[in-house]
Amino acid sequence: MRPNWVYSGGPYISCPANYDYLLLNNPAPNPDLDLDTSVSTSDEFGCIRNSEGYTECPAPEENPNAQTEPGNPLPVIENPNVIAEALDLTNEQRLWLDQLENMNKKWEIGEFLLDYKYTVQYDNAQILARIAIGDWMIDPNYKIDLNESFLSPYKIDLSLITPTPWSPDADKTKIVCIYNKITKSPKFKSLFLDTFGDSENLNVRFRLVDNLASGANAETEANLQRHPVTQEVIGYTGLISINRANLVGRSAYSIARTIIHESLHAYLTVKQYKCGGTSLDILNDTEFGELINLYHSTACALQGDHEFMYDFLVPTISEILKEIRDDFVPANHQVSAESYTHFIDETNPSGSTVAWNWNDFYKYFSQMGLHKSDAFQFEVFPETSPKYQNFLKYNTVGNNDFSKDCN
Repeated sequence: MRPNWVYSGGPYISCPANYDYLLLNNPAPNPDLDLDTSVSTSDEFGCIRNSEGYTECPAPEENPNAQTEPGNPLPVIENPNVIAEALDLTNEQRLWLDQLENMNKKWEIGEFLLDYKYTVQYDNAQILARIAIGDWMIDPNYKIDLNESFLSPYKIDLSLITPTPWSPDADKTKIVCIYNKITKSPKFKSLFLDTFGDSENLNVRFRLVDNLASGANAETEANLQRHPVTQEVIGYTGLISINRANLVGRSAYSIARTIIHESLHAYLTVKQYKCGGTSLDILNDTEFGELINLYHSTACALQGDHEFMYDFLVPTISEILKEIRDDFVPANHQVSAESYTHFIDETNPSGSTVAWNWNDFYKYFSQMGLHKSDAFQFEVFPETSPKYQNFLKYNTVGNNDFSKDCN
């Protein structure tokens, strides 16, 4: 961290830049402030965020307005608690936020709010920041990745799959990369609302395991989230375990589909628990397709099983796959897929084969892993049907022929 150099023309503030001050006194983005690189800029605030995420002050020789000696003392900021005011916090929340042991969390909230300060999403960012503060006050060990949660249908903790400099892991790096690309889809954020018409207080963690006894690509376990003191149920947690052994040879696109499926699996488990009264232990041992059947057999769903599957679930997943395709499938792989002409014409199965169709691909690719649902069996089976043959062909390409990397 460089010194707190004083700049002529003021205002003189400390470095790193005080988030309260920036939120209060910077009414519009400053075009001279470069927040994305380590190139120092001449700015009245005197601070930039370098490429490693740390805020630092330019050295005097890099800023012609800087004096050669550190300021002593620096003037007091007029209002040092603007984060609290921006979030309309209670006195109890303000006191918690200003405690020394919570300074890292205050810093994290400040970084998050500044990312959205000048966007139409700022109000929603404030809502998530208030929720996070409430969760941290209940449980100081609670973990949430604010930026990823803001772009997700749930609050998420990626700490178990985030590699570190002292513990690098190529598979973890790949999963985090894939997840971040999924969040580029606006449809992913509204995943539960679009599929089920509502949203629960769900907190999700991902982890990598060396293998799963079932051999599945991933498994999901949902549990009650209880207040650490009162033991009152305050939400639900979902632990999604990704099978490291099954990552080999699979396209990044197919892994993205697995993450989308398991996210829905976690939420559907919570829905069924609340409606049907089935124990979580039983639900956690139920495959996604079978869980869809159970969801409808207990009259929890608002629609019939076929309507739910093909008017809500599959279209929602398909739209996400469409939105993220270019981030996972290189242009040359897309061209190669479009050259395939071996698909059955479902309107005329005995006629000539037809060419690749992206909408058919999204529809069938989204259904892999749902084959045990009654709706799938009714719509796609038997195995000799043209639909099932196309289902297999499209999934073979999607799983094997597209890029295995995530960059």
